[in-house]
Amino acid sequence: MVMPFRRPLKYISYTLFFILALIYFTPKIAVYYLLENKLSPYGIVISDEKLQENGLYLDIKDAVVFTKEIETAKIQEMKIKIFGFYNSINLTNIKLSSALSSLTPTNISNLYISYSIFNPLNIKAQANGEFGKVEAKFNLTNLHLHLDLEASSIMKKDFKSTLRDLKRLDTGVYSYDKTFKL
Repeated sequence: MVMPFRRPLKYISYTLFFILALIYFTPKIAVYYLLENKLSPYGIVISDEKLQENGLYLDIKDAVVFTKEIETAKIQEMKIKIFGFYNSINLTNIKLSSALSSLTPTNISNLYISYSIFNPLNIKAQANGEFGKVEAKFNLTNLHLHLDLEASSIMKKDFKSTLRDLKRLDTGVYSYDKTFKL
């Protein structure tokens, strides 16, 4: 009775082994430098980072982000996971530039960005910080960004001018929509 299942099980195990080997041996540092190259025409440069490839993910520490030669953020740690069907970037302990301190609190504790082939037209992001909680969705076809912010008490107290630029929903969440043009 067990014999008919032996052949399909063998093919499934070979396929699974091939996929795991492909994920493990993907040159993650090369993919990172390719991503960095794609960001440079937009004036975004990441420097001073320390890269370490760990089998299933790429670990990046102490990165400094510059936008059009102006220091924008310091990121203590990034973990980039490239699985093909599901990719993600997890950033922790982000300190925004003091130039942004009049618009928003400058400490972000966690930012998680994900992309999946099961939802190929959208990039999703979630962030937690002194500003509260943000959920974002970016549509790749029409370049539309949608943000939902659950503002913290710090944000409500000290950054009222920023909140005025956002649309307040009946649920108390602040919403922001923007369509970008290339």
